[in-house]
Amino acid sequence: MGHIQITDHLSLGILSHLIETEQVSPKYFELKTRCMSGWNQVQNALEKGEVDVAFILAPLAMDLFRFGSPIRLVLFAHKNGSICVRNRQQGERQSLHDFLKSKVFFPSAYHVHPPHARRYVSE
Repeated sequence: MGHIQITDHLSLGILSHLIETEQVSPKYFELKTRCMSGWNQVQNALEKGEVDVAFILAPLAMDLFRFGSPIRLVLFAHKNGSICVRNRQQGERQSLHDFLKSKVFFPSAYHVHPPHARRYVSE
C-alpha cells in the first residue's frame, strides 16, 4: 500500500501494528506498506502498478481514472480537515495565537474543501 507520512493515514500504521503483534490476522491480503515522499510519487506508483493499493487525493485518483488507469475507490479515509505546521525554529517562544496573527494562508491546488469552509486570513 502506497501512502505518505501524514496523520490521515494513521489507520494504516495501526493496522500494520495489529498484524505484526498478531492481534489481527487478515484473511484476504498481506499488508506491505510503502511510505512515499509526496502525492506525485504515490500517483506514479499506482499508475505504473508498483503498488496495488494507495491512499491518494481524490483529484489525483480522478485524473488517473480519466486517463484509463484501472482503479476503483474502496475506502473514504478522509472527508474533512486540514493541517497547518510551523517551523521548529520558532519553538515555544511565541504563542500559537501570536504566531498566526495576520498570517495569510493559500490552499493547495488539490484542496478539496468547499470554498465557503476555507479561511485564508487569521484574525
